[in-house]
Amino acid sequence: MEFKGIHEPIISKELFQRVQEVIRIRDYAGERKRKHPHYLRGTVFCGTCGSRMSSAWVKGKYLYFYCLGQKRANNCKEPYILAEHLESEIEDLYKSIELPLEVVEKLTLELEKEIAERESNNFKEKELLVKKLDNLNKQRFKLIEAYYEELVLKEVLKREQERILTEIALCENRLKVLGAKIDQAEKSLSKLSKWLSAAMKLT
Repeated sequence: MEFKGIHEPIISKELFQRVQEVIRIRDYAGERKRKHPHYLRGTVFCGTCGSRMSSAWVKGKYLYFYCLGQKRANNCKEPYILAEHLESEIEDLYKSIELPLEVVEKLTLELEKEIAERESNNFKEKELLVKKLDNLNKQRFKLIEAYYEELVLKEVLKREQERILTEIALCENRLKVLGAKIDQAEKSLSKLSKWLSAAMKLT
């Protein structure tokens, strides 16, 4: 809860509003854009001196990475490296990384459990939607019968038909989404099985 104070304000309300506007403008501007953007920039370090590596364009068409230690007190002697060569070395490094077998097995079991639970929930929801669709179609048929027997007015028939058709469309759209999710879950399980087999061979 807030109460209006009785002391003199430290700054005027107009100055406070101007400061808030400046803050909003700076927040909108977001992060400063880098002059030489590259997905590895800021994430790789020199293997000799440990300094961060940066990048620069040479002759406007060749992107090189270089050790920032070259311009600091340690005066690192590591040469410039073409970005594509550095990318290749990073890829080779990732290929050489192997997880312990127990980690692979534990991770796989957890992923399989998660995927199976989601797939089970999707199947349950699908069953409920199918039952609901069947019930809606029965309602629609009974409504038409009642109209022919002059048990409901035309206005009521029209209103109820619109409601039923809207619900049917929502159910059918949701079933399509669930079908795609179930297919994706099955594909994920298949990929996971292949990945586990490959990981077992590496270990």
